[in-house]
Order: sequence, then C-alpha cells, then structure tokens
Amino acid sequence: MRGRKHNMTQNDIASIRIRRATADDQDTIRRMIKDAELDPTALHWSQFMLAETASGEVVGAGQIRPQGRELGSIVVLPAWRSQGIASQIIKALLANETDVVYLECEKHMTGYYGRFGFVEMMWWRAPFPLNVKHFYLKTRYWLTRYRFAVMRRPALSL
Repeated sequence: MRGRKHNMTQNDIASIRIRRATADDQDTIRRMIKDAELDPTALHWSQFMLAETASGEVVGAGQIRPQGRELGSIVVLPAWRSQGIASQIIKALLANETDVVYLECEKHMTGYYGRFGFVEMMWWRAPFPLNVKHFYLKTRYWLTRYRFAVMRRPALSL
C-alpha cells in the first residue's frame, strides 16, 4: 500500500479497528515512523496502539512514551489521512490515562490537540526529556518556518 492511493469506501473507514501492538508489529512501527520522518527514539511496540483495516493492513500508529508521559509517534499512511484515524488512535491512547500527558507538535497543530484536552505550556516546564528535545528543536529550526509547541493534558480527577 505504500506509495499508492487507496480508493476508500465508507466500509473501509468503518472497518478500521484500533488495537494494541504486538511484538510482530515492531518492524511495521519502525518503518512507518521512519517514512514519516518522526522522532525515531523509544519505539517499543508495547507502547503503541495501531489502526488496522479488516484485511490486517496497519494504516496508523501512535504511542505514549513512558518516560515523561509523552503522546507521540502519531502517524497515518498518506492514503488514509483526513478520515479521523489519528483521532481514533489518540482517543484510544488517552482512554486509560488519568495522569498528566504531554506532547510536542508543530505550532499550527495546537488547535487539533486542544480537542483532546491539551493546552499549550512553557516548554521549560515540561518534564525531562521532553524539555530537552524541545530546546534542541527550537534551536535547530529557529531560522526556519517551523515553530513548535509543548502541550499538556491535565490529570483527570476521578
């Protein structure tokens, strides 16, 4: 499926299921993250939720990194984007999270993540290693059009 357009139907979208990754998914996760040019660190399958078609094709992935409780590695194959798959993955990842969860994103994405309860915060208040990673990105891209934000979703009171 990589590199070619998929003619999706409503049945295709409706058949997407979100599941926990297994050890057999490790290579797929690494390939998807590499192809999307996302942060390649801390990519252990046990932290991931995947979006899978009825035929078993993995079309999306995301994780919450345990160190720093960071939502990250959200990726959906290009042919499957704009169908709500990333939202399904994020909702599944956050479903059992009651503590604070952090993320880093491009500045223009803050409204999107705000729908899940995330609010922008000062980067230096983020936990290690997220604050260090953000400082690195901020320094590396300060002359470019890229602007990054650090966000947090407050702990849920039960």
